[in-house]
Amino acid sequence: MGAFFSVLYQTAVKFVFLGALAFGGIMCGIKLRKHKDAKVNEDPAKK
Repeated sequence: MGAFFSVLYQTAVKFVFLGALAFGGIMCGIKLRKHKDAKVNEDPAKK
């Protein structure tokens, strides 16, 4: 029974780690997209 909980704990830790990694990637992607869109939509008269 101890082996079961050990594997369950390892799987839960991997799940949380990969979820946090995916969330960070999504947030970085959104930030980069907003930055790129802001540069593309910049007013040419300001240059």
